[in-house]
Amino acid sequence: MLVEAEYVLNRSGRVPDVFVYNSFIITLCRKGNAVEANARLNEMIELGIEPDSCNYTTVMYCYCKFGQVDQSMKIFAQMLKRGVGLTIITYTVLIEGFVKVGDQQRAEYAFSALKRDGIKPDLFVYNALINGYCKEGYMQTAYELKNMMEKDGVSPDISTYNIIMHGLVKKGSKENVRKTFDEIVRRGISPDKITFTNLIDSFCKEGNLNEAYFTLCSMSSTGVKPDVVACSVLLDGYCEVGQMEEASGLFRKMLDIGLKPDLILYRTLVWGFCKIGDVGKACRLLTMMKKDDILPDYVIYRSLVRGFNKSGAVNAVETAAVKMEDIFRGNEIVLSNLYYWVHEALLVDGVFDDKNCDSSPTDFRNEFLAAAL
Repeated sequence: MLVEAEYVLNRSGRVPDVFVYNSFIITLCRKGNAVEANARLNEMIELGIEPDSCNYTTVMYCYCKFGQVDQSMKIFAQMLKRGVGLTIITYTVLIEGFVKVGDQQRAEYAFSALKRDGIKPDLFVYNALINGYCKEGYMQTAYELKNMMEKDGVSPDISTYNIIMHGLVKKGSKENVRKTFDEIVRRGISPDKITFTNLIDSFCKEGNLNEAYFTLCSMSSTGVKPDVVACSVLLDGYCEVGQMEEASGLFRKMLDIGLKPDLILYRTLVWGFCKIGDVGKACRLLTMMKKDDILPDYVIYRSLVRGFNKSGAVNAVETAAVKMEDIFRGNEIVLSNLYYWVHEALLVDGVFDDKNCDSSPTDFRNEFLAAAL
């Protein structure tokens, strides 16, 4: 598409301007090609076309999206050198980039620079910085920043509260999770899927699975439909304590209401059944995965080894590989991966030792929620 557009421009004799280049840069960034997008910036300068703030910020965002904050900073420095006006969007991209790579100190510097430039922080800036503090576990500082934003006349939204709730769940602060949820309701803010998922996660972590299930069931009454992520968090809670009947019942209800399992959900259930040595049900899940065109990964293979080991198989690593090969017969990707998985299981993980598999193979809850925030 981009090549075709350039061809049309060349044929027409039209000289690209800032807006045309911005379209090119946006297209490249959507494809994740930050290097080529940056090259277009330099091309503009060589042609005497001065890039504007939108051009620069778009490329910065692309670099930050992939964690290349230092490259983003080089573009930021170029903006300063060429006297390009910095906008609140530019600073927001920087702050989010620093938070993404865990550099909260530089996120704070960017926040301070924004205010020194006379730019009033908005909701997106505050949420980005609060997210950084919550990721690092600095909940008191996150609360202080929330109070500061309210004093500045910026009202927290559901995203603000979801970020704080997720931070509290990670810290195991169950009472404050509940208080935060109550504050959301009290202020007339509508909870969304992430809000309820945080609450379910908190109940699961404290072992209150009945309350977690009640919360999941009550979502619909507030106009929020349960999704795969919310159900997966509760499934992980059931699997953690070996309540596989309850996990199976919830799984059936998910299928009944049309929710489609994903890889992480299958990981959870396979691990849960293998944890109690029920490899039969674990293998039936693998068959379902094949029908759903979802390929297993090393985490699932490792769980299967654990299941066969627990059920008394003489060579669990080989038995798991043979079973998986049989289920996914004809799938060259799985068969190719199995060679490496067996090698890893034998030489690296030492999965014959049951104590290596006592806990969930992945921190599912944080994987779900962090991706959503």
